[in-house]
Amino acid sequence: MQANTEKTEIALQQASTEISEFVANAESEVAAIEEQYGSVVPDASSKDGYNYCKSVRRDLMPIKSGLEDARKKLKAPILAAGKLVDSNLKPLADRIETVMTPFVDAYREVDAEKKRKEEARQAQIQNAFDSMTSTLETAIGSTSTVIEGLIDELADHDFNPEIFQERTNEAVSKHAEIMDKLSGLLTQAIAMEEQQRRQEELEARERAIREKEEAEERRQAAEKQRLEREQIAKEAAEKARVEAEEKYKRQLAEQEEKHKQYVAATNQIAQESAQREQAQEVQPEQEAQPKAEVVQEQRVTRQFSIMELNAMDNLAAMVEEKNKPWAKELREFVEAVKANNLRKAA
Repeated sequence: MQANTEKTEIALQQASTEISEFVANAESEVAAIEEQYGSVVPDASSKDGYNYCKSVRRDLMPIKSGLEDARKKLKAPILAAGKLVDSNLKPLADRIETVMTPFVDAYREVDAEKKRKEEARQAQIQNAFDSMTSTLETAIGSTSTVIEGLIDELADHDFNPEIFQERTNEAVSKHAEIMDKLSGLLTQAIAMEEQQRRQEELEARERAIREKEEAEERRQAAEKQRLEREQIAKEAAEKARVEAEEKYKRQLAEQEEKHKQYVAATNQIAQESAQREQAQEVQPEQEAQPKAEVVQEQRVTRQFSIMELNAMDNLAAMVEEKNKPWAKELREFVEAVKANNLRKAA
């Protein structure tokens, strides 16, 4: 419906009554539109319904625009009639808006749902790309076991064409690129781990050798200390032996000296005894008895001789124990002295 604004403008300039006629004509058209579309329930869920809703808007929008334009144009030449135009045409435009709004809301709701689904699809696509990038970042510096798990996980990705649509080829190419880089990282990780394993084995062997050498050094040090202690003990024992032997030699020399003195004293006593016996044989019988002082002297001499003989006997036993070459002669001498002493005592 096209509003004849030019004729209305002339009419409005001539008389305000013609404005009422224009409004009446416009109101008739709006009423017809209300009758045509007012009872229709908009349904844009189907393609035909969606297109119908848009066609209603397309048909009614020019009428609404025409009324708005007429309102504006008619206000200018006739200020007095402008208020009349506003008060009458604006409500008519609102009535058109009321009729049109359900149709517009219907298809706009469909558009909003499509937009929401598209945004969700784009977000899902972007998440897939971000996940592949994140997987690669996680793999950098990780162990071969972790990288193998990431490869297995990424290999199960499904790039549904219904979701990825125009970005399906891009996603497949990105997936192949990431998988290729992961394989390279896996190869590097395995090589580094093998190198590390060999390095650890080398360090372990070197540590074992070092510990063995240290243990050997400790053993040698302990053996050296033991030998030194044994040497010190041996030297101390040898020193003690030498000192004991020297002491023994000194004691033996002293005993030999005493022996010589004993032998000399015994010989002297024996000679004196023999001389006394010879003198007694030639003296008269009454003079054979010695004086008391002489008897006492003989007893002391006889007792002293026994002590000497005991010392001589001990000396002979000591010499025999040491296997001295003159031990036999000394023993024979001591026995002879002892026998002579016993004979004199008798």
